[in-house]
Amino acid sequence: EQLDRVIPSLEHGTKELSQLWNKNSGDDSESATLDLGARAALLMLELKNDEENTDDSISTDKLSVIENVLKSILCSTDSSYALVQRADVLQFVVQATKFLCAGREMVIPLIMVPQLELLGTRLQVETSEDELDEIQSRFLLQLLHAMEFLEQSPDSPFAIDPRTLPVKEAILLAELLEKHSNGFLLEQLVGYAAKKCPEVLELSYPSWTQSRQRSMRKSHTAVLARSEMLNLLRRTIEAYLVKSPTEGNKDKDGSELERIFLDARLQTSDADLACTVVSAMLSSPHQPPLSLTYPKLCRDPLIVLKCPFKVWNCTGLRRTVLSILCLLLESNEAIVWSDAPTDASAEEYLAARDALVVRCLLTAMSGSENDVPPLPYCSMTTSVIRLLTRRRKGMVALLVKQGLPEESLDWMVEYIPEVMNDSQDMLQMLSDQRSLTPAERIVAADAVLKIAIVQGQSNEVDAANMAYIALTQLCDALFLVAGPIGVPVNAVLEENSGLDVTQRSRKAAFRMLQTLLTVRGRRTNLRKECELALHKLAGLCKNESAVSGVSGSVAGRRKALLKEIFDAATKATNAMGSCVGHQSVAA
Repeated sequence: EQLDRVIPSLEHGTKELSQLWNKNSGDDSESATLDLGARAALLMLELKNDEENTDDSISTDKLSVIENVLKSILCSTDSSYALVQRADVLQFVVQATKFLCAGREMVIPLIMVPQLELLGTRLQVETSEDELDEIQSRFLLQLLHAMEFLEQSPDSPFAIDPRTLPVKEAILLAELLEKHSNGFLLEQLVGYAAKKCPEVLELSYPSWTQSRQRSMRKSHTAVLARSEMLNLLRRTIEAYLVKSPTEGNKDKDGSELERIFLDARLQTSDADLACTVVSAMLSSPHQPPLSLTYPKLCRDPLIVLKCPFKVWNCTGLRRTVLSILCLLLESNEAIVWSDAPTDASAEEYLAARDALVVRCLLTAMSGSENDVPPLPYCSMTTSVIRLLTRRRKGMVALLVKQGLPEESLDWMVEYIPEVMNDSQDMLQMLSDQRSLTPAERIVAADAVLKIAIVQGQSNEVDAANMAYIALTQLCDALFLVAGPIGVPVNAVLEENSGLDVTQRSRKAAFRMLQTLLTVRGRRTNLRKECELALHKLAGLCKNESAVSGVSGSVAGRRKALLKEIFDAATKATNAMGSCVGHQSVAA
């Protein structure tokens, strides 16, 4: 009855609100909550009635009342949970923030960024109860106000960066309130996140990289404060980094570190977690910790790859750094799509970024650099490589074109079945005579042939075409493999790198012939195409060996090489179930 009486008149309503405020200023928390809810409901109706008003028609009293009630709701310390359950209060927070920003009365949000970040550090996500505590409830109210201010004033220096706040955790808490607030809070937060930080909602990475997928369970360790948990995680990482691999410890795989990391994910935000882990892994033992900010890591996630190689040798450290890397890659992708001038430039940047990540992971797993032994098979690393390969069309073709070490190529072909997704791109690459030099072409043909034979069963038509075009490149490059006639040294060198073209081509040729011995199953089309190319190669070897007018030791070595190639081709043809039909070159 009181609300019905004061609604028709704004002036009368503001007087009644003032009286109610003064009357209930000394009441208990329940009365104060009811009073704030009544004020919010009244002002919500007034805001709806005045949506079409200009700034000049807005009274000062009304602006003052709206700002005071909004500030009281956001700063309430003992009734936040009762307020956050009311849909009309949540709607008032959004509409009041929008109203004040539209009238340029709020150039600074009522809750500043440091206040919200500090409250976010005290946020505890794990809970076994249906009710939220006052910190959780107050954080949700303040986050709703800050996100709406960001929506209305995106260029304001006082707007928040949602990636530095536990937005995932807030959405998880809002799901608990969905039955009380009619889903308004969850809908608003999801809408804000979809615009400002879409990686929070996208589940393109595996579930172990998404903190929103974690359950509301208690951590294994005793409940620690945020700073204590982060310090424990930092000290544990540093301890594993300084351990000698020959030390006789019981936890060489780092399972204790991984457990602490998972517990920290339950109690801290992604921003704090990522900064702590990356700083600990990149800092030197005898120097102060490296200072990093989460926005910087999101802008440059490849800084994670600068961690020492010892990280990849320890299972716990490796899984931890991969979790952080996936988190940063997802945030970086959202930033690139929003900031790139065109979609084409964004695609090009993301393809180059992911290609670098895949190349580094392949190098780490295969041990192809500096005689480093390969690491044991890691399902998590394999999942990340497969994910990036599947998401970026042309990734494998790009790596093949750039050239991979033999160990990395063999590891990728064996464990990544998605390499066949780029079959058309690889066919086009080998068909284009201008994209690669002759030496680069035969090296790429080696990779394409191996992919077609090992992983080509998923697409036999493309696999047969890939095998034939790869072996055709071998036939065309036979003059490079055998070397110039009558020249006692390998005189053909690459212009830029100075590498021996003959030796490089020769090594790739024999790898291709050795790969042909591994064909399994019927695979009629592929075998037929390979047999045609091998017959052609054997004929070329016979013709080259019959060149007259050249004698001596140089010619003898060349004929011996041609015989070796001919015999390898004959052996591969016999493995296909056919025969060359000619005797050896020596015969």
